[in-house]
Amino acid sequence: MKKILVLVILIFNFGIGKGEAFFPKFEDISKQWQEQYSKLKYIECEIKWENPALSIRIWKSQERALEEWVKLKNGILQVVGACLRNGHKVIASTFANAPRQSIIDCFFYSPTIWKSLGVSWNKKRYVCWNDQLALKIGEDVFCLYLANERFYPLGAKLGTVSLGWGNFVYLGNYYLPTSGWITNLSFSRKFQIKWGRINTRSQNIQFSREWFDARYSAVGSFLPISCKSLLNLLRSLP
Repeated sequence: MKKILVLVILIFNFGIGKGEAFFPKFEDISKQWQEQYSKLKYIECEIKWENPALSIRIWKSQERALEEWVKLKNGILQVVGACLRNGHKVIASTFANAPRQSIIDCFFYSPTIWKSLGVSWNKKRYVCWNDQLALKIGEDVFCLYLANERFYPLGAKLGTVSLGWGNFVYLGNYYLPTSGWITNLSFSRKFQIKWGRINTRSQNIQFSREWFDARYSAVGSFLPISCKSLLNLLRSLP
């Protein structure tokens, strides 16, 4: 199977005979991304980390996003931190130095955003990514890996930060990952993703500063020490 995949990659990269290799244009990839994900207005998910044993619950409505950091303490699940964002701006948080975005936000970056982060769309080639055909865009230091034909992201490398997604499912007309990893020069962490509502907003969640302050007034102002390395890792996201 791997030999067949290698042969396919060679054909895609160099063409056959006098033919030329075919690489989709930036405009075509952008158009397909728009068709796939631009109608996604609301999501709920839970990211479960292996180390530390922590879950991050996320509610996202267009530009607004709410996060709860939940940890098992004395046999009881407790909220140990929370933050509220508008785009990449933290507008409220129970702890200092909250990340400007989540790893889920990175998955939904448009081709235009990846381009603005330094990925060169003039460099393209087909590669093997976890035993499947993928389109690599950019140089080794700043690059993006897309699923062949569907063009949803499989992984990316931006300077010292690398991240990837896997075990995709088809939910609510969208291809969504259920696992992934992130690494930088100091740390590496794996995670699982459990999806909740898609484009059906919960009536129990609001995204105002007043609602946030009332809901999390009893949450301490410091995350557990065990969360420090994960916090620093998420703060390195582009």
